[in-house]
Amino acid sequence: MSKENWKFYFILFRKFKQEKFFSLKISLLNLFDYIFSQEDYVPPKEEKKFNAFAGQGVSLDSSNSIGLEINKNVTFQVDANLPKTIISFRLHNGESVQQEFNLTHTVHDVKKFVAKVAPVQGEFNLVEGFPPKPLLDMGKTIQEAKLQNCMITQRLL
Repeated sequence: MSKENWKFYFILFRKFKQEKFFSLKISLLNLFDYIFSQEDYVPPKEEKKFNAFAGQGVSLDSSNSIGLEINKNVTFQVDANLPKTIISFRLHNGESVQQEFNLTHTVHDVKKFVAKVAPVQGEFNLVEGFPPKPLLDMGKTIQEAKLQNCMITQRLL
């Protein structure tokens, strides 16, 4: 380190004689050591990045059904004079569809509608609520099954 550098240190430290500037003195000292050192800058070594998952996915689902192309242009007869409700559907491919039904329609009518909108090669279940419960009683009306304004999910079997 040259004499000019030491003179610069001395002048700077004389300015900060008070004890409250001690941490500032230390940080300045570290800064000056870095600035006036004769060593070349060496960038830190790059560590190998952590790869959380590098394998291939294996599904635990043993579904034998295959979802086919979605058809959103399906028409469904609704009587305008009877009470109505709108049911939302989450189909096998993740798309959503909404349809208006009369409260007198049955769960079987709902399942037939889903089979037309999202045909499946194989079988599927309709589940509703949280935790998801399968709709098994096909003879119940929408009102009896308490499906007014609900979300029904199509699950492949």
